[in-house]
Amino acid sequence: MKLSTFHEYSAHSFALDHLKRLKALGYDGIDFCFHPSLFKDGKEEKIIAEIRENFEKAGLVCSQVHLPFYDLTLPSACHDEWVEHQMKGAFKLMNVLDCKWGAWHPVSATECADDRKVAMKANKEMLARHLETAEKYGVGIYVVDALISNSVGENALTLTE
Repeated sequence: MKLSTFHEYSAHSFALDHLKRLKALGYDGIDFCFHPSLFKDGKEEKIIAEIRENFEKAGLVCSQVHLPFYDLTLPSACHDEWVEHQMKGAFKLMNVLDCKWGAWHPVSATECADDRKVAMKANKEMLARHLETAEKYGVGIYVVDALISNSVGENALTLTE
C-alpha cells in the first residue's frame, strides 16, 4: 500500500524541505489540488515543472490531482469561462506532474431537487465538455463527492446509478 496526502497549491506548500519532511513521515505521494491562483499569471507550467522536480528530489510522486471545479452548490446550467480555462490547463499540467488521474467534483445540480437521475444527466453533460481535452493529453477523469443537494445522506449518488 502506498500512502499519499492531499495538498492544495500555494506558494509554500511544495517547497523541497516540506516535501522531504512528508517523505520522512512515510508518505509516498501527493494528491495535488489545482487552485485558481495557480493560473493567475500565466506561469503555471513553470511552477508545475518546479513542483515535479521537488517531488522527484524528495522521492515522492503525484498520486492524483483534484481538478478545478465549480462551486458544488450551483445548478448544472452554470458556465464559467475561468473555471473552464483552468480545467483545460489542468489536463495539460497533469502530464508535467506525470499524473494520469484527476478527481472531478460535480455540481450539486440544485435545480434537480431530489431527482438523482436528472442530476446525474446534468453532470454527465457538464463533464462531457472535458472528455476530448482529457483524451488529447492521455489523462483520465473520475467523479468524487457526487451530491445532488446540500443534504448529504439520502441524496448521495453512487457509482452504480
